[in-house]
Amino acid sequence: MKSQSRFILVALLALVAATTEAVAQPDLATSIVPNVRVSPGGGVSYSCTILDAAGLPLDPAPIVTLSWPPAAAVMTCWCAGQPTPLVVSPTDAAGMATFGIAAGGCINPATAFTGVDVLVDGVYFTTVGQVSTDQVNAAGAPVPNCAVGLSDAVAFTLPLATATYAFCCDLNTDLAVGIADAVIVTPALRNASACVPAP
Repeated sequence: MKSQSRFILVALLALVAATTEAVAQPDLATSIVPNVRVSPGGGVSYSCTILDAAGLPLDPAPIVTLSWPPAAAVMTCWCAGQPTPLVVSPTDAAGMATFGIAAGGCINPATAFTGVDVLVDGVYFTTVGQVSTDQVNAAGAPVPNCAVGLSDAVAFTLPLATATYAFCCDLNTDLAVGIADAVIVTPALRNASACVPAP
């Protein structure tokens, strides 16, 4: 009886191990996780795609959480009503999670030594930077004020006009500044996107 119980226990453990191995895991090499993109009013969307090692969406579809550590949170101008410091989205059938984050501010991890943590099903996945249509305040200082205005237009003008790379102007994380970034920022500039900052 004791040996039979031992056999059943071993069989159950083997089954659990096999099931665990069969569950695909998110893979950073195949997933697409650009810098988080935010804009006052939330009018500029941000998407990331979580895939397994074979480049396929995970099943079951995971939940993606964006988490701002304290150092990154204070570099961000949060719009009133925007949940923070955690923003959550499910992935769709293609593995894509889409967010509309009402905030402003640019965070370059290389210089700020902080960034936005990306978690998949609650497990740390990677850290990325943050870009925004709202880079600077009205005086042109690199402090977001939850408003896209003339000072932001000035901040974007030289990099866009000369195709000079600037982290904060690379709104689509393609490591270049050009027409694609202009297409993203222009509506926010034209509409003077703004929100009431969170207290």
